[in-house]
Amino acid sequence: MTTTTGVPWEFRIWGGGAKFGQSLLPWIGVGEIRDHIEINRYALLRLLNTTYKFSNASAAEMSAIRTMVLQNRLVLDLLTASSGGVCKMVGDTCCTFIPDGTSDGQDISTALNPMQSFPGCLLSR
Repeated sequence: MTTTTGVPWEFRIWGGGAKFGQSLLPWIGVGEIRDHIEINRYALLRLLNTTYKFSNASAAEMSAIRTMVLQNRLVLDLLTASSGGVCKMVGDTCCTFIPDGTSDGQDISTALNPMQSFPGCLLSR
Protein backbone atom coordinates (compact mmCIF):
# COMPACT_ATOMS: atom_id res chain seq x y z
CA MET A 1 0.00 0.00 0.00
CA THR A 2 1.22 3.52 -0.70
CA THR A 3 1.66 6.28 1.84
CA THR A 4 -1.02 8.85 2.61
CA THR A 5 -0.87 11.68 0.08
CA GLY A 6 -3.01 14.22 1.93
CA VAL A 7 -5.23 14.65 -1.14
CA PRO A 8 -8.95 14.77 -0.21
CA TRP A 9 -10.99 11.80 -1.49
CA GLU A 10 -13.02 13.87 -3.96
CA PHE A 11 -9.80 14.98 -5.71
CA ARG A 12 -8.08 11.60 -5.94
CA ILE A 13 -7.59 10.00 -9.33
CA TRP A 14 -7.25 6.42 -8.09
CA GLY A 15 -8.63 4.60 -5.08
CA GLY A 16 -6.70 2.18 -2.90
CA GLY A 17 -7.62 -0.87 -5.01
CA ALA A 18 -6.48 0.75 -8.26
CA LYS A 19 -3.21 1.81 -6.65
CA PHE A 20 -2.64 -1.69 -5.33
CA GLY A 21 -3.40 -3.21 -8.75
CA GLN A 22 -1.06 -0.76 -10.51
CA SER A 23 1.74 -1.57 -8.08
CA LEU A 24 1.37 -5.30 -8.82
CA LEU A 25 0.93 -4.79 -12.59
CA PRO A 26 2.58 -1.42 -13.32
CA TRP A 27 2.07 -1.53 -17.10
CA ILE A 28 -1.69 -1.13 -16.56
CA GLY A 29 -1.50 2.42 -15.23
CA VAL A 30 1.55 3.82 -17.05
CA GLY A 31 -0.43 5.30 -19.97
CA GLU A 32 -3.02 6.82 -17.67
CA ILE A 33 -0.33 8.32 -15.46
CA ARG A 34 1.37 9.80 -18.52
CA ASP A 35 -1.93 11.36 -19.62
CA HIS A 36 -2.51 12.88 -16.18
CA ILE A 37 0.99 14.35 -16.11
CA GLU A 38 0.42 15.90 -19.54
CA ILE A 39 -2.99 17.28 -18.48
CA ASN A 40 -1.57 18.74 -15.25
CA ARG A 41 1.37 20.30 -17.05
CA TYR A 42 -0.92 21.96 -19.59
CA ALA A 43 -3.26 23.17 -16.83
CA LEU A 44 -0.29 24.66 -14.97
CA LEU A 45 0.92 26.44 -18.11
CA ARG A 46 -2.59 27.83 -18.71
CA LEU A 47 -2.71 29.04 -15.11
CA LEU A 48 0.66 30.78 -15.53
CA ASN A 49 -0.52 32.43 -18.74
CA THR A 50 -3.76 33.63 -17.13
CA THR A 51 -1.87 34.95 -14.10
CA TYR A 52 0.54 36.80 -16.38
CA LYS A 53 -2.30 38.40 -18.38
CA PHE A 54 -4.17 39.29 -15.18
CA SER A 55 -1.06 40.87 -13.71
CA ASN A 56 -0.50 43.03 -16.78
CA ALA A 57 -4.15 44.14 -16.84
CA SER A 58 -4.14 44.88 -13.11
CA ALA A 59 -0.89 46.84 -13.36
CA ALA A 60 -2.30 49.01 -16.14
CA GLU A 61 -5.51 49.62 -14.19
CA MET A 62 -3.68 50.40 -10.95
CA SER A 63 -1.37 52.81 -12.76
CA ALA A 64 -4.39 54.66 -14.20
CA ILE A 65 -6.09 54.77 -10.78
CA ARG A 66 -2.86 56.05 -9.19
CA THR A 67 -2.64 58.85 -11.78
CA MET A 68 -6.30 59.77 -11.27
CA VAL A 69 -5.94 59.89 -7.47
CA LEU A 70 -2.87 62.11 -7.69
CA GLN A 71 -4.69 64.44 -10.14
CA ASN A 72 -7.69 64.63 -7.80
CA ARG A 73 -5.41 65.35 -4.88
CA LEU A 74 -3.73 68.17 -6.78
CA VAL A 75 -7.09 69.79 -7.57
CA LEU A 76 -8.26 69.31 -3.98
CA ASP A 77 -5.07 70.98 -2.73
CA LEU A 78 -5.70 73.92 -5.08
CA LEU A 79 -9.31 74.25 -3.94
CA THR A 80 -8.39 74.15 -0.24
CA ALA A 81 -5.20 76.25 -0.49
CA SER A 82 -6.84 79.31 1.08
CA SER A 83 -7.52 77.36 4.29
CA GLY A 84 -4.07 75.72 4.46
CA GLY A 85 -4.59 72.77 2.12
CA VAL A 86 -5.82 69.24 2.61
CA CYS A 87 -3.12 68.20 5.07
CA LYS A 88 -3.95 71.06 7.44
CA MET A 89 -7.65 70.15 7.29
CA VAL A 90 -7.17 66.39 7.67
CA GLY A 91 -4.27 66.49 10.12
CA ASP A 92 -1.67 63.86 10.86
CA THR A 93 -3.40 61.23 8.72
CA CYS A 94 -2.67 63.21 5.56
CA CYS A 95 -0.65 61.05 3.19
CA THR A 96 0.18 61.65 -0.46
CA PHE A 97 2.51 58.68 -1.00
CA ILE A 98 1.04 56.10 -3.37
CA PRO A 99 3.59 53.41 -4.25
CA ASP A 100 3.98 52.55 -7.92
CA GLY A 101 4.40 48.77 -8.00
CA THR A 102 4.77 48.71 -11.78
CA SER A 103 8.08 50.57 -11.89
CA ASP A 104 10.18 48.84 -9.25
CA GLY A 105 9.98 45.25 -10.48
CA GLN A 106 7.72 44.03 -7.69
CA ASP A 107 4.77 42.95 -9.82
CA ILE A 108 3.70 39.42 -10.72
CA SER A 109 4.61 39.80 -14.39
CA THR A 110 8.23 40.50 -13.51
CA ALA A 111 8.27 37.44 -11.25
CA LEU A 112 6.87 35.26 -14.05
CA ASN A 113 9.33 36.47 -16.73
CA PRO A 114 11.98 33.78 -15.97
CA MET A 115 9.36 31.11 -16.69
CA GLN A 116 9.14 32.17 -20.35
CA SER A 117 12.12 29.95 -21.10
CA PHE A 118 10.19 26.89 -19.83
CA PRO A 119 9.56 24.52 -22.78
CA GLY A 120 6.01 24.90 -24.05
CA CYS A 121 5.30 27.95 -21.91
CA LEU A 122 2.33 29.98 -23.10
CA LEU A 123 3.32 33.28 -21.48
CA SER A 124 2.71 36.24 -23.74
CA ARG A 125 5.96 37.67 -24.96
